Amino acid sequence: MHQAASNDRCISVTMATNTRTPVALVTGGGSGIGRATAVRFAELGYSCVVADIDEPSAKETLRMLKTPGIAVQVDVTMATSVEAMVTAAVQHFGRIDCAFNGAGILGASGRIVESPEDAFDRVMDVNAKGVWLCLKYEIAQMLQQEPVMSDPAKWAEKPDVCRFRGMGTDQ
Repeated sequence: MHQAASNDRCISVTMATNTRTPVALVTGGGSGIGRATAVRFAELGYSCVVADIDEPSAKETLRMLKTPGIAVQVDVTMATSVEAMVTAAVQHFGRIDCAFNGAGILGASGRIVESPEDAFDRVMDVNAKGVWLCLKYEIAQMLQQEPVMSDPAKWAEKPDVCRFRGMGTDQ
């Protein structure tokens, strides 16, 4: 067991070192930044959940990975779809250790005075509400899991704020 030191902003949390392969969930993983992120997670040894609204693209990304993974179709604007994505990840891997919520779209180019409101609403639904929905269901799952800490011997001099999952605060 390792003990995280307490300071002004953190509480003390005891965590077990875990040798299990960590699991990364990547939305927007079918192309662009999401694809590059999934590939990088795999290079770092993560199993990956590659999620995208375009399932064939997610499967294409999956074939690029050198670690285990699954492709999941998701519409990040729909709570039921996001919840199903998280459920699929947990059913396959047993947990989610980190998430990259990269699903996003561009709005129509042109003058704002000529842009229809429904086009703006769609951009906001995907880019803002989608991230919020993903976080809602990912965090709910993570809070049910045992905290995991990577091997401190591998940290070298690169601190990473993502190594610890906070359990609350007494400050």
